[in-house]
Amino acid sequence: MFLFSPQDSTYTRMLCQFEFQAQQEGITRQTMAAAVAFRGGILLVRRSANDTLLPGHWEIPGGSREPGDHNLLATLMRELQEETGLRLRYIRHYLGFFDYLTPADEKVRQWNFLVDVMQEDVCLNEHAHDAWQIVRQPADIPEDCPISEESRFVVNAAIRML
Repeated sequence: MFLFSPQDSTYTRMLCQFEFQAQQEGITRQTMAAAVAFRGGILLVRRSANDTLLPGHWEIPGGSREPGDHNLLATLMRELQEETGLRLRYIRHYLGFFDYLTPADEKVRQWNFLVDVMQEDVCLNEHAHDAWQIVRQPADIPEDCPISEESRFVVNAAIRML
């Protein structure tokens, strides 16, 4: 198991390399996502029914880099806290990335990580998400569950690493 604290400069350098690689490949937006090791499983959150992109879909917490984020690690920490009220403790594993196009044809890359958090109280941002659940094994996600195949793959990879 690889544990990295948010203050780990080696990990920050690795994320800078990821960011540079994505820019070289024509990616116009980068997002960070956290497969949170939580109560013996992985935390999933459901997008609000009012969301303009994929309402009602299940996902791991995450989001886009904003101008105030000094690096991608800052993005991961901010998004995790904004969406769930949880604070990042450690990054256990890098789970890979996937690319997708937005409805406006923007090329987006989502970097995914298995993480530990400091506390166990989920406090959802009601404008972004309206429910959460714990997934302990791949069968806990029904085949007809509204979740992207990419997200399902990341969650299943995270479960195998618990």
